[in-house]
Amino acid sequence: MSTEKRTSTQETFMASKDQIVVATIAFGMGIDKADIRNIVHFAIPKSIEGYSQEIGRAGRDGLPSTCIAYLCHDDIRIMEEWSRADIPSFRSINGLVGEILEMYKFSKTGDVIERHLNDESREWDIRLAALGLLNAQLELRFSLIRAITPKYSNYKYTRSSGFEAKTADSSKVTSTLKKTSKTTKKWTQIDVDVAAFTGGFPREDAVRKLQQWHDSGAIELSPSGVVNRFRIVNPFPKTQAEKDDIIEGIYEQIKARERSDMERVQQVIDLLTASECISTKLARHFGDDILVESGKCEHCNWCITGKAVEYSRGQMVTKDAINEDKIKAILKATSVRDDANFLARVAFGISSPRVTIEKLGKHEVFGSLSGCDFEVSICFFPTAMPPSCCFGATF
Repeated sequence: MSTEKRTSTQETFMASKDQIVVATIAFGMGIDKADIRNIVHFAIPKSIEGYSQEIGRAGRDGLPSTCIAYLCHDDIRIMEEWSRADIPSFRSINGLVGEILEMYKFSKTGDVIERHLNDESREWDIRLAALGLLNAQLELRFSLIRAITPKYSNYKYTRSSGFEAKTADSSKVTSTLKKTSKTTKKWTQIDVDVAAFTGGFPREDAVRKLQQWHDSGAIELSPSGVVNRFRIVNPFPKTQAEKDDIIEGIYEQIKARERSDMERVQQVIDLLTASECISTKLARHFGDDILVESGKCEHCNWCITGKAVEYSRGQMVTKDAINEDKIKAILKATSVRDDANFLARVAFGISSPRVTIEKLGKHEVFGSLSGCDFEVSICFFPTAMPPSCCFGATF
């Protein structure tokens, strides 16, 4: 939705006495409307903490309100896909981290290294969110780098009326920027690194001058190409054993996060399907002994019916449904043989940067084994095999 439409919707909802709004969690957390009578979770919340905050939006005027949550095993599968989508394979982490540690192994403490995270994401098939967690581990857990202010690699601008008059100072930075820029029909391109080197002044001076021109209305500046910068805090490891310890540590931490995400979802399921007062169990989770002592809230599903909600994850399709034809079709659709995890993503229907590059997102094989357990499907794909051997795999 556009900002205007979103604002209009929220204002109308806040003023209404009987309107229903379908929204994301982000919308819900941003409102404080006293007379909300019903909250319906169409999809299960991701944690007990989230569930508690979200239902806490109801009945703030002290009058009775109803909270309903739908439990559906298909929703859990979607959450598993979201969680696994942010989990890069060991091949990806080993490749990227190994490359970083090798490339900068002779750098000194205090040196600044520059990395193009978008390029790394595409090259190593790691989503940007997961790449951020990887960098956080290198910084916080292993104390190797510290993120500093990023920079733009490309600058271009359009000239406004009065450009010459508004930029008519006699500074060396101004004269160098004008001399090293290239103007086409619409845009003027400027390489600030070249300008700084040519003029013998810091790069920051060139960027600051362009921003001054923009602020004065002389130009409309359009920077692009973000380059992330990191300062080296401690020397990088030199031995392969030290590098392997870091790579394995990062991978295990990321896998642990995936398990933790699903455990939190399971806690919500256990809460809503418990054979006891839901409010009491919720209070116990947060250490509230007052409600626990009473034993019953008298208004949750358990207290009213005396029956626990029945819920089944449903039957997962296992390896019996993975036949040779489906595996062959996936292998035929792509030449990738160096990452069984990637092939399993294609089979399961989980998007990633590499899936996009290989143009598999809309292919008929994408998601063709979505009914199978993800971990099971990985076992059926060859790794590091040449394309000519792909049909020689054992199924």
